[in-house]
Amino acid sequence: MIKKITRKGILRISSVNFICVIMSCLCMPCSGIGQVVTYPVPSNEQKFDACQLQVNGNPVDIYACRVSKYPINQWWPGYQRPIEQTEIAGFAYWDMKGRVEVEIKTEKAVKNVVIRPLSLGITAEVDSNRISFKLNSITPIVVEMDGYHNALHLFPNRIQAKNDIPKSPYSAEVDAYTKSHNGVGNANVCCPQCSYCSPRLTNFPDSKDVHFYYFAAGLHDIGTLRLKSNDSVYIAGGAVVYGSFISDNAENIRIWGRGILDGGHIRRADMRARAGFGCLHIRNSSKISIKGIILRDPNSWGCNIRECQNVELSGLKFIGFWRYNADGIDIWNSSNVSVKDCFIRAYDDSFVVRATDNSMNGIHFSNCVLWNDWGQSSVISARHGVKKIEDVTFKNIDIIRASSCALRLANYNGADIRNIEYANINMEIDDWVPRQKMQKAENKEELYVPNLEDDYCPSLIRVYITAPSGIVENVTYRNIKVFGNTNTLSSFKGMDSEHRVNNVLIKNLQFNDRVITDFKEANITVGKFVDNIKIEK
Repeated sequence: MIKKITRKGILRISSVNFICVIMSCLCMPCSGIGQVVTYPVPSNEQKFDACQLQVNGNPVDIYACRVSKYPINQWWPGYQRPIEQTEIAGFAYWDMKGRVEVEIKTEKAVKNVVIRPLSLGITAEVDSNRISFKLNSITPIVVEMDGYHNALHLFPNRIQAKNDIPKSPYSAEVDAYTKSHNGVGNANVCCPQCSYCSPRLTNFPDSKDVHFYYFAAGLHDIGTLRLKSNDSVYIAGGAVVYGSFISDNAENIRIWGRGILDGGHIRRADMRARAGFGCLHIRNSSKISIKGIILRDPNSWGCNIRECQNVELSGLKFIGFWRYNADGIDIWNSSNVSVKDCFIRAYDDSFVVRATDNSMNGIHFSNCVLWNDWGQSSVISARHGVKKIEDVTFKNIDIIRASSCALRLANYNGADIRNIEYANINMEIDDWVPRQKMQKAENKEELYVPNLEDDYCPSLIRVYITAPSGIVENVTYRNIKVFGNTNTLSSFKGMDSEHRVNNVLIKNLQFNDRVITDFKEANITVGKFVDNIKIEK
């Protein structure tokens, strides 16, 4: 249930499951070496029943989520994808310290198991329907059993420090302020001019006081919750919050915890973003911290950071993205944004740096794992006359499944884009990858037919200028490694003699651990108006 605290004291508290959370935090390993904390799935929440999971002998519940089965997409009409284009996958999370033993028991016998990212070097022991392996690090992993369909996504976390877990001063029964809200209705009920949020959580009184929202273990259906300056939200382990959080013109907002924020009860956004823009929409704000939670099934893009400064996104997991145009993290017209230690399985682009009105600088992505069922793994995009994009970095990124392009930089409208760095990027490509298809608007029931004879391969790098102004310069690709299918293509192209791509360094490009120093061998096309591009060991 929900607990709300203001400067004036506790207004409403409901934490009937709080004791369950404390008990789960006391869960210690009965075998193995490390410590383990587990969080049971709430009753009435769908579980993934294709397998069972134990960590150091402790049962860990597995959540079900809907993901894309085929890469067929559609532009903005508000109808939803046919269920036939999707499938059910599983995910689970726990806290740990030290090395742990992971055991998975499946309903059917399994022949082949792949654990991604491959860079971790984790090898599983497989004995019919029993899979086991050791996990030494706090990092997201995906277990694929006889192929990538119906995969199991595992999200270990560090055990939370005691001072990072808020505690209820007392317990109380549910009252009128914690009744459920179905999140369905007129998209503009929150304010006449609003074009991007769903019905607000009307069962909280509007107040200028500082609020602390506590979501204890269990299910909560809240619609859209507006956050104001100095507000904070904690989603406890074992909590599932159906709804979204939005903020506009605010500062000092903190969202953290272990639980799930699910946008599944909010209808799909339309072209103007009516009905909401994802699980998190932060606009015109600063000093924002969002850590540790899981975002599932947004109605559009998962997390939107627009016109913001000084933002930290850390340890987030994005899963259950299946609706059309379901991006991961979109950063618009912002500066000083850090994204680290995140997992994204998106049904469109995973990371987007999008400049449309203001210049952008200081955008940094690090230590993340990406899976794209559609779209680009990372995009830098300049549109509508923005002046500059500078100091953007992608470091220590594992792209375990790409769909279109891994590293795309597109100057559409005259910006000066410079000082961009990609470092320590691992891209995994299967021998066969399904080709993306755009569904025709007039054919809502169009099916995707896989073509196993198609030799399609996602692109590695694309850099281009399409506007009659602007430049791209000082771009570095360092320690880029491709594993598996190395037919991936890369290309660089300027616009004209004055608007060029200049000063590009590709250092230590590897295909299956073989260092590539030749443009032809690297499948790199250097088009017109590209200067000072080098490839070296």
